[in-house]
Amino acid sequence: MARKIKRLSSRSDPFSISIEQRIKRDPGPWGQQLQWWRDVGINTGLLLVALEGSSVGRRIYEDQLQAEIDRFSDDEIRYAKSALKRAAPLLRLLKTARTDEGELCFDDLGERVERSLQTYIETRRRPKLPAHRPGEPWLRKGVLRLARPLLASGRSLKGTIRALHRIFELAGHGDIVTAEQIRHIIRKERRQDATFGRDKPTSPTVLAWFQEDPPVSPADWAWWTGTPQKASRRGRPRRRKPRRAVNR
Repeated sequence: MARKIKRLSSRSDPFSISIEQRIKRDPGPWGQQLQWWRDVGINTGLLLVALEGSSVGRRIYEDQLQAEIDRFSDDEIRYAKSALKRAAPLLRLLKTARTDEGELCFDDLGERVERSLQTYIETRRRPKLPAHRPGEPWLRKGVLRLARPLLASGRSLKGTIRALHRIFELAGHGDIVTAEQIRHIIRKERRQDATFGRDKPTSPTVLAWFQEDPPVSPADWAWWTGTPQKASRRGRPRRRKPRRAVNR
């Protein structure tokens, strides 16, 4: 039986919360996972930024998918209403035509057709996201972004898949992400790019992941991670007091 997918597009959906809020709600598991990534040598600040980016990417994807469904639903509703209006003479005939004995020629066929069309229109007014959908582009980006430094740190493919599965589940995507999906994404990328996963921690493509300080400005870092920015007084010009005028 297919798993029920919790959609991010719902306003009240708990999956709309940020990574920072998730850490505050469940600090124990997050602390263990972040410590594991630190021990691997990976900058956990960049890890949190990447996870937040995946969550934003998923929300955008969900919104686009819902908008596409709404658009098709609107077109179908307009067509159904138009068909119902054009069929009014036929429906009237089906509902009123009688035999010489006074019985309805078509029984309740006209009523059933009209009722079925009305039910169809009402159903299309409440479109639902499909249980199965082609691909998860936000997931592919997130997996490849995190798999590259993990593989560069010396993790095996199996260990990398396990680590990514754990962290994506913790980030709230357990309804979508499976170990098999992650394995498929990495293997497909390796077939297209033979160099993927062969980086060293000193390689330019992954070097930032193994640096202690984030390769961004303090202001950007504070905004991305939600951490308060330390105020710095260095470099501020001192204000010179105006000289008093002396009356002579």
